[in-house]
Amino acid sequence: MTDPALIQRYHVARSFYESLMKSQWLPQERIIAWQERQLQQMLAHAHAQVPFYAGPLGRIRKPDGGFDLSRWEELPIISREVVEADWDAFQARTLPPGHEGLISQSTSASESQGFRVRKTRFDHTGVACASFRYADWFGHDYATPLVMIRAGFIRPERADDPEDKLWGPPWLPPETRGSRHRLHISTPLDEQLDWLMGLGQVILNTLPSNAMALAQRSEERGLRPGIKSIMSVGEKLSRDMREEVRRIWGCEFSDVYATAETGLIAIECPQTGLYHLQPELSRTEIVDDDGHPCPPGKAGLLVATSLYNFAMPLIRYRFQDLVEEGPPCTCSRGLPVLSRIIGRKSNLFERPDGSLYQPDVSTARIRDITGARAWQLTQHGAGSFTLALACPGAFSTTEMPQLQSYLRTLLGDHAEINVIPVNDFPRSKGGKFYPLTRSKS
Repeated sequence: MTDPALIQRYHVARSFYESLMKSQWLPQERIIAWQERQLQQMLAHAHAQVPFYAGPLGRIRKPDGGFDLSRWEELPIISREVVEADWDAFQARTLPPGHEGLISQSTSASESQGFRVRKTRFDHTGVACASFRYADWFGHDYATPLVMIRAGFIRPERADDPEDKLWGPPWLPPETRGSRHRLHISTPLDEQLDWLMGLGQVILNTLPSNAMALAQRSEERGLRPGIKSIMSVGEKLSRDMREEVRRIWGCEFSDVYATAETGLIAIECPQTGLYHLQPELSRTEIVDDDGHPCPPGKAGLLVATSLYNFAMPLIRYRFQDLVEEGPPCTCSRGLPVLSRIIGRKSNLFERPDGSLYQPDVSTARIRDITGARAWQLTQHGAGSFTLALACPGAFSTTEMPQLQSYLRTLLGDHAEINVIPVNDFPRSKGGKFYPLTRSKS
């Protein structure tokens, strides 16, 4: 490699990665102090260059040009709807040195048509370096090929860029790094499986529900692809998905929580299974419906601010995902912790008293009763549910009472449960599938 620009970019990436490998072991207060120094730079840029933030940031700006972070909660919490209503107001007029390269990415279309997010190449580099830290945590071998079956980041290989065909840190020698293979998640499941069968031993990067569907389909067909491990992203990874994939393929998941709008939020801890926030990349908050902070142990909505997206800063951007802050992790890392990623609020079930919950449905139990491998449970009212089953045959008179009895242990003794057969389940444009849904009607 002789391109000076690429050499410099990889040098910057390596330095960032090495700083992440050190910062994770610092006391949490030192990590947050470092975060706030970077946050000051981003806020100064947003105040000067991004029309939407000129007013709000001006109100907490100090005479010396810095920003009073003790007044952070005076800044507005924004949502998808706010950004969609005036997309241009969130675009920086100019970019500082080192942040000139731009990358566009679309948000999920699961709730609406989504919108385009502009990011800087340096922001992308930061996420990549945190991903390398994640791979280090779980001992993923860069010599093993990586298979990406996703919607985002899937594009034709660049024949003129040898780095595009490899995965892992670009500063490592090419001969020590495995190949990267891409397939769009909209590809029919059997074609995905046939493709995997021809690749040998690989690490699979896909949505958890897609990994589970692939494992179940491989069992049906009597095939065993060489899946060494699974790096999942894009959906809530449930205990049920872990157990089903482990049963069929005998391999484990490692998981990240990421968003198109503000990047990588949290990474699963290899020691405890909790999720470590990535404070070197983003400032995160957990708030209630009125925007007030939630204490540890209380579930609330995720609010995030990317530290490095100088192209389209999203400050205090609220998601519809419920999460819960946890105590310091016993792994000794100073990175803050999410004890639970509960999932999209609109997909949680509602009790008669208005409280939300998420039943822990077991695919193994449903399969033992009905033979069905795939299901989707929808709540229509406080005590009314429909269970859709991709079932190979008709339901017997003995199966139905047994199935309803099992579900009532999760949904309540008086739950009304309608069971229907289906051929398949639709997925979102991005390949997402929600086994638990709540009807909006």
